[in-house]
Amino acid sequence: MPEGPTIELLYFPECPNWEVAAQRLDEVAEALGVGVVRHIVGTDAEAERVGFRGSPTILIDGRDPFARGDEPVGLSCRVYRTPEGLAGAPTVEQLVAALAPIPHNAALLDRQHRQRVALGLAWATIAWNTVEAVVAIAAGAVASSIALVGFGLDSTVEVMSASVIVWQMTREVPEAREAKALRLIAISFFALAGYVTVQAAIDLLATSEPDTSTVGIVLAAVSLVVMPVLAGLKRRNGRRLGSNSVVADSRQTMLCTYLSAVLLVGLMLNAAVSWWWADPVAALIIAALAFKEGREAWRGEQCCDDDGCAA
Repeated sequence: MPEGPTIELLYFPECPNWEVAAQRLDEVAEALGVGVVRHIVGTDAEAERVGFRGSPTILIDGRDPFARGDEPVGLSCRVYRTPEGLAGAPTVEQLVAALAPIPHNAALLDRQHRQRVALGLAWATIAWNTVEAVVAIAAGAVASSIALVGFGLDSTVEVMSASVIVWQMTREVPEAREAKALRLIAISFFALAGYVTVQAAIDLLATSEPDTSTVGIVLAAVSLVVMPVLAGLKRRNGRRLGSNSVVADSRQTMLCTYLSAVLLVGLMLNAAVSWWWADPVAALIIAALAFKEGREAWRGEQCCDDDGCAA
């Protein structure tokens, strides 16, 4: 593998924007597998010697990729032109572009691509599950089916889980919110498990008999086709990205597949042979699966559980 570039951050503390530049530069350098050398410039003579065009100045193999030629050399606060306007530090995207000729940069570009894929899949999940939740809860209320209502609530939890990924992936440094994202997803699992368990127990004790729901059967069958595809795409992308939270979200989506199968069996048994108890029993199975996935998400056990996980 080619030797990495020499990246230097020149600054003086009186200009606080160097801290923003340092954070962004560290993110890029970490993805490249290289280090950043920080150097405080203290005198005008030193600024002249190293080509210091204001704080912060970034040098790559001794070259200033952001120099326009009209910046004064000396102890001053530097201003950068960014897509958002004038700023005290270049954006992450500008740093990536500055490092584009470096072979190591392929890893960073691939990572950013996978983050965009994760974001797109999360939005697709939100769209599908919003429709699924409305249909399932409405049909479950009409048929007095706790399993169908529980399935609809799981869809709302899936929306919450995908929203956490959107929240994470739209941040400048998504990895910084990995642990919090996992905890939020775990909480959504626990909330679902608690509600469904209580309501299913009430229905079993009261021998509440649900009506047949053709809409619910069709919905469960369609979900059984759609969700495994979506879950597989999320899981593969999350493992290559090395993101526990994205893989946890894929398991939330895969849980929806299991729930679809359990729900379909319960609804069909109720419709075919009037086994009313199949509905709340199916709901309890849903709750158990949700609790298991929530516990694993809380412990952060989602990503590196096989050789397919990126290091």
